[in-house]
Amino acid sequence: MHWVGTHGGSGESTLETWLGGRACGHRWPRATPGGEATVATVLVARRTHNGMASASAAARQWAAGAVPDVNLLGLVLIEDAPGKVPRELQRQAKVLSGAVPRTWILPWIEDLRVHGEADPASLSHAATRTLASLREVVEEHTPAQKRNV
Repeated sequence: MHWVGTHGGSGESTLETWLGGRACGHRWPRATPGGEATVATVLVARRTHNGMASASAAARQWAAGAVPDVNLLGLVLIEDAPGKVPRELQRQAKVLSGAVPRTWILPWIEDLRVHGEADPASLSHAATRTLASLREVVEEHTPAQKRNV
């Protein structure tokens, strides 16, 4: 299971730390000879105009068949600020969600901004639910010996 950040600071390394899998930075993973024919991948982006524009570009690459090694499972959008999401960002996220198999939205997590890390046990109910859903995907697509526990 691979996390592909579509831009710097998207959050793929945090998801790797919390859930396992492998953060690929900003590169599409490739299947290895003798391994799986396709590589399970989730895109990660901040829910900002620029973050969603970069996620949209990645989704277009995938949809055009430019990354045949990738089994795109979906996209994680990570909120970039507390409070109500501006209407235009909501609209952009809805359009982008139609371009990928599945979308998860991880709510704002203050500790990530202030301290650079957060204890998953202290997260909001909404964040915990989103991470639980993502954990199911990781467990389905990652051999047990490679998961972070």
